[in-house]
Amino acid sequence: MINISAESVSGYARSHLGYVGAGIVEARFVIFCISIFIYAIFSSPTPEYIGVFEILSGSLILLSMGIRRPLLVISGLFYRGIEGQIPASKYGQGAVLFFLYGITIPFIVALINGNDIDMMIRDLVAFLFLSLPFLFGPLMVRRWAFLPILTAVIFILGFIFSVRAVYFETDSSLYLEISPAVIFCALLSIALIVSNILERKYIIFLPFFIAGIYFPFIAMADNMQRASVGFVFLYFIMIFGVALWLYPKRIWIIGAFIVMVAYYFHDYFSFLYFALEAKNSIVGLNMRVEEFLAVISSLDGNLWNILFGCGWGCSFNSPAVGGLSVNFTHNLFSFYLLKTGVLGVFLLILYLIPVVEALKRLLWYRPALALAFICVLVINITLYASFKSFEFGLVLLLIIGWGARAVQADAERQSHFFRIV
Repeated sequence: MINISAESVSGYARSHLGYVGAGIVEARFVIFCISIFIYAIFSSPTPEYIGVFEILSGSLILLSMGIRRPLLVISGLFYRGIEGQIPASKYGQGAVLFFLYGITIPFIVALINGNDIDMMIRDLVAFLFLSLPFLFGPLMVRRWAFLPILTAVIFILGFIFSVRAVYFETDSSLYLEISPAVIFCALLSIALIVSNILERKYIIFLPFFIAGIYFPFIAMADNMQRASVGFVFLYFIMIFGVALWLYPKRIWIIGAFIVMVAYYFHDYFSFLYFALEAKNSIVGLNMRVEEFLAVISSLDGNLWNILFGCGWGCSFNSPAVGGLSVNFTHNLFSFYLLKTGVLGVFLLILYLIPVVEALKRLLWYRPALALAFICVLVINITLYASFKSFEFGLVLLLIIGWGARAVQADAERQSHFFRIV
């Protein structure tokens, strides 16, 4: 006679449902990566209109996110449900307030002010991109293996964008070359080239890593992106300095490689230097300070505008683009000051504190990766409008995920400067 107890049935169900749940997690991650590849091949950071591929990619993102996570966020139960995994910060509740604030107050203000609907949608989508760490962060910590895979996917995204910018796209309004993923690809390629040469590992992938710096650099340089080019050289100097310290007997290999590159590309580097110097003498800081002051002036000293902003979709006359009326700025904080007011900026700072905490942990765990993240953030927060892009949210998601991984690695005492994943 077979004895079937309630406990045995319960245990059987839990174990088998666990397998099903695990499969769902993997499926969600695969769908998320597919959405990124569709975006990389067929879309851009600033599409003229929402087309078929934008709708397809967005639908897959929503499908991979599921319904449970947004409901937990909206209900305020988000941080109870993940039990301190992502993000591991006492400022987490404030970050949830930022999300709830962003999907309500600026939208209501925009409706009151009668802002353009299309521009409202664009700003709201950019806000949702910025919120990717909170909507997808828990998915990353469900499987640590997702982190290196997503890092590689974003690396490939930047590579695809750069190849498109150099060879296939003639429309400069797509702004593929200023994508955060492009410079991320370039910086990681530098670290991977140096580490592979010095440690003599995975040499077979060296041509791909060389291509990973070549195409992004050409895309950025041909479009005179001074900050991006400058940070590439700055990052290389930092990596070379550490390599000189850690591998003094092998550094001649990197030195020989540098001499070879400098000799082969001497004319191009010479032309680039004088071209960037000429641009710098003409445009200077591109009116970034004046743009910030113009945002403050556009609030009209009105207490309502100062506190809550002018809402999603609002525009102002920007000195950075010749005084034209635009709905974007080139600084993350001035953008949210204009759209969400002082209150929104305060909540934005609370949102970014866990990112800073994650970077601090990552500087010990994966220094080369952390330095690459820092370069990407500095450029796109202060100089470009790319903080509105999907890729910027992906970079923030990576930072939060790797920061959480560093917490576990701290207990295991695992650290390596050049190791990326």
